[in-house]
Amino acid sequence: MILIVMFLIQASLIPKAAPKADWKEICPLAGASAITMSLGILFLVTADPTFIKKGMGVFIILIALFMISGWSYKGKKRYLVGITTGAIAGGITGGFGVAAFPLSGLYFHSSSSRQETIRGNVLMALASNLVIAIVGLSIQGIYQPTLITRALVIAPIFVCSAFLGQFLFNYAPVNWFKPVIYTILILSAITLLIT
Repeated sequence: MILIVMFLIQASLIPKAAPKADWKEICPLAGASAITMSLGILFLVTADPTFIKKGMGVFIILIALFMISGWSYKGKKRYLVGITTGAIAGGITGGFGVAAFPLSGLYFHSSSSRQETIRGNVLMALASNLVIAIVGLSIQGIYQPTLITRALVIAPIFVCSAFLGQFLFNYAPVNWFKPVIYTILILSAITLLIT
């Protein structure tokens, strides 16, 4: 459901983001992600739900710890690193339903490109991931009318929350956001692991 809602939000940003994006930077990552995400979805829809839930908890903790470390790639051979990052993020997202896109975001933010190009890269790579995930799940018959209806019902709440988050981002101290995000991620992961 969240994929549909996120795509509706991202779709409004695509016209501004696409011209600013560096497609040579996006394509290796997005292409690798598309392949591994599609394979991962085949696993997701057939695996034991309890195993998937525990796996989600593990991957959320690992991604949160990686983000907390503050590591970013500053080396060369970005083409190969982009493919590797996309493959890992796509596999985790497709196979366990965990949004591993922060890994891709960290990769783009390690670039020496202008800030507007980095933002365009992140938005367009995310949009491509959402399309692949939605198409993959649709092929597997996941999107039944009831699920789509639920997604459309929660969409206004999600969109309002996103706008509230953007508003708060402009006024709240920047040093609040990371601790809050990391706390939410770790608590979510722990909840998945113990329930």
